[in-house]
Parts: sequence; C-alpha cells; structure tokens
Amino acid sequence: MQAGEVRLRVAAAALNFRDVLLALGVYPGTGIPLGAECAGTVIECGAGVDGLRVGDAVFGFAHGSMASEAVVPAASCRACPPRCRSSRRPPCRWPSSPPCSACSASPACGAASAC
Repeated sequence: MQAGEVRLRVAAAALNFRDVLLALGVYPGTGIPLGAECAGTVIECGAGVDGLRVGDAVFGFAHGSMASEAVVPAASCRACPPRCRSSRRPPCRWPSSPPCSACSASPACGAASAC
C-alpha cells in the first residue's frame, strides 16, 4: 500500500453497465477489474492519510471493488453520513454472504434498510 491510500473491507459494491460490458468482453481495453464504486470500512491507512482512520465507514470510487478488500486513494472515499452508519448488513450482498438476520431464506433479501 502506498502513501495516501486506504484499504477497505468492502461491504457493498455497485454493478453497473460498464461491468456488464466488461464481463461480456465488449468493453474496449483489457485487464480492467470489475467494480468502480463501493461502501465499506477502512481497515488500514497509508502514510499521509488525513480525515480517515481505521474503523471509519466510507463510500466512494474503488476500481476492482467486486472483492472482499480494495486499496484506493483516500481522496476517492468519503465518510458515510451518521444516518447511514449502523450494524445492519447492506441490502444487497453477494450470494456467498451468510443470510441476514431478518431473512434466513435468501442472502440478498433486502430486509435491511438502505440509506
């Protein structure tokens, strides 16, 4: 990890049309990772990072965010507003995630409210 970067534990990632085109192999370029936006928790801060600290809930741009962790420039993240910080799970998760406490039938049931 370089100076000015943070490592995030990804809690939720966005899938957008660019990712669909990448997966189909019709987007120009090669080696582009899936995912460009996410929300999560800071688990490590590089040298010179101001305004974020380990444990902060954040959202922002994170290329390659379709993963459990992402390393991104701290300038591309912002702290989540207080109304969005909770211990509830995000409403949309990967099928490999354990079921949420509100609905054991489906891991992506959407029972948790989003901000």
